[in-house]
Amino acid sequence: PLKYAEKLIKLVGDLNADIKEITKQTIDVKCVMYQLACHNTYGRYPRIALEQLKASLKDNRIVLAKTMYDVDYNTADYVHAPNKTYRNMGNYYGIGLFEVIVNKKHYLPIYPIKHFIRRSEIYIQFHVHKKPLTFDEVLVNPLADGNKGFNIYNVTNEISTTANISQSSITITNVEIYSEDTIKLTLSGNPLVGSRLTYGVNGQGYDSISGVPANARSGRISGARGNLRDSQTYFNQVVDYFNLYNYCPIFEIII
Repeated sequence: PLKYAEKLIKLVGDLNADIKEITKQTIDVKCVMYQLACHNTYGRYPRIALEQLKASLKDNRIVLAKTMYDVDYNTADYVHAPNKTYRNMGNYYGIGLFEVIVNKKHYLPIYPIKHFIRRSEIYIQFHVHKKPLTFDEVLVNPLADGNKGFNIYNVTNEISTTANISQSSITITNVEIYSEDTIKLTLSGNPLVGSRLTYGVNGQGYDSISGVPANARSGRISGARGNLRDSQTYFNQVVDYFNLYNYCPIFEIII
């Protein structure tokens, strides 16, 4: 899992070399993808999701076009999804590819550009497609903790059969939009060095990361999720469908 971003970038590089040799094209071949969000179902910490975000930020041939916690999943396995979800995914793929191929931009997801810690406060500035940032508790069911998807955890032996995740003794007491691209977190005390400030690491079954929990879920109702999104105004015209907002990907910041 810790090599996923490195290997994905190499795969995209190899594909570019091989395809360009065949087609003689000079423009790069783009890789468009979504960020996985069903790690709870597998009893794992979301390392692959984090590596996917990392790869998209390091290589402009990789387009992370879609988060996958703001959608519905089939209740048979909470891994695969109904047709409505895949149509939603296709919409985002189209938007991402339009930006990189037609507008020739390095299309980036919402992600934390930088953060600043001032005693018991953490300020996180984000790259945002369409400002301002906002919290959406209509489409994505808010968690009872009121943290909008943010948490602080201690994680040990992450890639092993003895992996453990637990709440830090320093907890989040308030989450607010500080400005159009910045979130302010207020904590119960100064954050502990080595703890992990996370977004989207929660939901039913999140605390079992060394085995598959029976009650694990994925998706916008009870899975690993968050409420942070931008104000993009695209809309799919299918009846009873969603606005195509950009939701913040799953991420972590090591304190």
